[in-house]
Amino acid sequence: MNDSKPDIQSMGGNARAKKLTKEERSDIARGAAKARWDKEGVAVPKATHEGTLVIGDTEIQCAVLEDGRRILTQSGVMVALGRARQAKGRQYYDADVNLPAFLTAKNLKPFIPESLYVTSSQIEFKTLSGVRAFGYSADLLPQVCGVFLDAKAKGALNERLQGHIAERALILIRGFAAVGIIALVDEATGFQYD
Repeated sequence: MNDSKPDIQSMGGNARAKKLTKEERSDIARGAAKARWDKEGVAVPKATHEGTLVIGDTEIQCAVLEDGRRILTQSGVMVALGRARQAKGRQYYDADVNLPAFLTAKNLKPFIPESLYVTSSQIEFKTLSGVRAFGYSADLLPQVCGVFLDAKAKGALNERLQGHIAERALILIRGFAAVGIIALVDEATGFQYD
């Protein structure tokens, strides 16, 4: 096939697209995405509940999936750790596909427990509105905080690149402790059911 000439199908598709309104194109794209989601054999869990977890001044989007898993959204975890996007300077990072990007710094490796390799898989799910999203098990974030705090305690962090993450980790851990003790009292007294 000659790459310089468009084929008849792409010419027809382009002509059709030009005639559609923005809303019509959006509806078609949404339908195609739904078709991909609904493929036989692909079981993507759905959120049954969504909310915002507030720890200090940090808001973390979270959800409970239909199978009972509690998750934090991927973007929520990144914001909680003070990371807006993928880190630069890849020479400091390992390409470990079993870990989220925020745990791939070489200097963190000695502080990552084996169990974290198992529990840190990204979870794909559908939000209440049906949008495709990604998250992590809620119990991942306290473990990640522990990694950064352990590395800081041993002087292994690159303060310029990772110091702010350790500071956020300490704030989060303290927030989790405060929320945790209240939840434990509620559970012990049966108040959570009232």
